[in-house]
Amino acid sequence: MRRLASHVPSVTGIDSSPEIVERAREQSAGLPNVELVTGDVMTYPFDGQFDFVSSVASLHHLDFDTGLERMASLLGPGGVLAIVGLGIETSPLDYALAGLGKTASRVHRRRRGGWWEQGALLIDPTMSYGAIRHRSRRLLPGRRYRRHLLYRYSIVWRKT
Repeated sequence: MRRLASHVPSVTGIDSSPEIVERAREQSAGLPNVELVTGDVMTYPFDGQFDFVSSVASLHHLDFDTGLERMASLLGPGGVLAIVGLGIETSPLDYALAGLGKTASRVHRRRRGGWWEQGALLIDPTMSYGAIRHRSRRLLPGRRYRRHLLYRYSIVWRKT
């Protein structure tokens, strides 16, 4: 958040966990262009539209279609939606990437610790990577979808 705040006029962050929001406030102390709120992204009455909306490992906590549509609706014309998410393996390629990801994950945890140590809510994903790829294509025409190691995918979409 600090890095983003140094490049843009304002940053708004939202999380349903008061503990996570408090930790983010501590990390962004002294940054006057950062606003952090405790709330539900699906119902929070944001003022205006955003140039950039990002979601990191949270879309699987929501109904996929409704969550994706809500995030896209928060963008102004030309705005960019960037999602890093989690899925479940169902294809041979998914399983191969998961095997590579397991090794990479162990290395990553040794260097930086695990995300579960940060107080994040743990909810396992229920959609396959293939379903995410197909449904995001239908909901966000022209989006870019990529599958990554560490059990992640990314979606980047620009609103016209």
